[in-house]
Amino acid sequence: MTRPDWGTSVLVGVALWATIVGCAVPPNRTDSAQAPGSAAQGESGRTKRIVVAIAGDLPVLTNRVIRAVAAFTTPGGSEVEDLITDGLSDLDGGDVPQPKLAEAVPSSENGLWRILPDGKTETTWRIRENARWHDGTSVTTDDLLFTMTVVRDRELSVFRDTTYDLIELVQASDARTVTVTWSQPFIQADTLFSKDLAQPMPKHLLEDLYQSDKRNFDQSSRFRDEFVGLGAYRLVAWELGSHFEFEAFPDYFLGRPKMDRVVIRIVPDSNTAVANILAETVDLLPQRTLDLDATTEVQTRWRGTGNIVDIYPDGKGFTILEVQHRADFARPHGAVTMTQVRQGLYHAIDRQTLAHTLSHGLAPLADSWYAPNSELRSQLESFVPQFPHDRNRAQQLLEDAGWTLGTDGVRVHRQTGERLEIQITGDSAERERLALVVADDWRQVGAVGVPSTLPRALARDREAISTQPGVLISSGNYDFLIRNRLHTREMTSAENRWTGANRSGYSNPRVDGILDRLVVTVAPRERLDLHKELLRDQMGDVPLMPLYWSMHTWFAVAGVTGVRDGRLWNLHEWDKR
Repeated sequence: MTRPDWGTSVLVGVALWATIVGCAVPPNRTDSAQAPGSAAQGESGRTKRIVVAIAGDLPVLTNRVIRAVAAFTTPGGSEVEDLITDGLSDLDGGDVPQPKLAEAVPSSENGLWRILPDGKTETTWRIRENARWHDGTSVTTDDLLFTMTVVRDRELSVFRDTTYDLIELVQASDARTVTVTWSQPFIQADTLFSKDLAQPMPKHLLEDLYQSDKRNFDQSSRFRDEFVGLGAYRLVAWELGSHFEFEAFPDYFLGRPKMDRVVIRIVPDSNTAVANILAETVDLLPQRTLDLDATTEVQTRWRGTGNIVDIYPDGKGFTILEVQHRADFARPHGAVTMTQVRQGLYHAIDRQTLAHTLSHGLAPLADSWYAPNSELRSQLESFVPQFPHDRNRAQQLLEDAGWTLGTDGVRVHRQTGERLEIQITGDSAERERLALVVADDWRQVGAVGVPSTLPRALARDREAISTQPGVLISSGNYDFLIRNRLHTREMTSAENRWTGANRSGYSNPRVDGILDRLVVTVAPRERLDLHKELLRDQMGDVPLMPLYWSMHTWFAVAGVTGVRDGRLWNLHEWDKR
């Protein structure tokens, strides 16, 4: 990944942090044993093993299904997915599609992406000859055709994506070549059959299940402990709530990985995760959001040796307040469902102080989904609606919306008499701290913020998340927002079993139209104009409240080589001295 130039990166060396090392998980002596039929050992004759800690306890092994069965993308899901599966292409560190299972990524230069005389487009893919599933079966176009059947099936909302509506025809000319005809231009057509869009599925293992029990298809063990993928490593053990174990796949199309075994431990607590890396019971903490107090302490204690702590803003992800837009669920009535109220509450938040307090001054504040270092930002700067910290303006907007200040300093609705009390829901200690800061800011303008912790039992409950009554502290992502997070057709509901990206229930026909046009518009100038319209009509409406850009940290002990950005997408290149 191209590193944002507004972060901090340091190389530092090892020491024990006595106050938290006691939390470290002792080395698991059984998970390094060589299982029967496992991959061959490294050239030195010893088993090369790396231990990684992630935060989330995954319900399944496919992020697309995780988003459907859980309310959030589970932390660590991407890391596991990077190990065990691959697509025809994948985004590199600079978000440029690179060929993986395919011989080449379609482009106009290589003739594999063509614009037809009638305005339609074609993309052609050719599968590498040596592409194999983990059970040794060759990957063929039958798998891709089957995958398209599944993801376009309207009865399987788990896999649905509005992108598939643009696909007119998928044809295989032989066992390795497939051509996709698009009804109109699509800017991301070269990402089809990737992990993010129609991830390939093994027809020989899933077709019978799809035909016989479609309703429970996504609940199959083939998405859990019997997963067969295409990645550099294959699953050999999975203890729920504890760890995964993977072995090198000797027939991986890019060559046998250098590491023999990868153990991924589930360590939800940030302090415990840091304690593990200090005690060297794990080798790497991949890209994740950690408590910065602990991170800066490790940074200080490790300074001067070869271990790595890297702290930097995500560049795409940011912390947001996700607002309930459905009148049936929002409380009090006539509050966050009203544009003026949302604008007033957003003006009331001192985001600069908030970001400084929670990130040691490292995280840039967010005012939209366009990051400070993005290519678009400089061209859109003057078009970003601004809601600076301004209590006077906040109070005026709330007053205009019908919320008058009571004698006790709390606003009440002029007609209903309801108090302006808004629940602020979080799911972690850091987000609880954030809720308290936001509540204090809102108190200054007569609104009562009521911090609430989401029970662990409800953390994956899609209905509970979709029906929360106030604001939810969550995370946003540029790609997800631009594509569908706030599109009406992605709205969750009881009818679709609360699946979909639009959990907050936001609906704006003008915004829907802009999002639809962004998907099919290729010309840079026209796309820029659409981004300007989106800022005016969507961000001006404050459908959510961007707060600050996420800070990510990754740690690695000395001796682990080949790590590029703390993610596992190139783990097949890693080695350990």
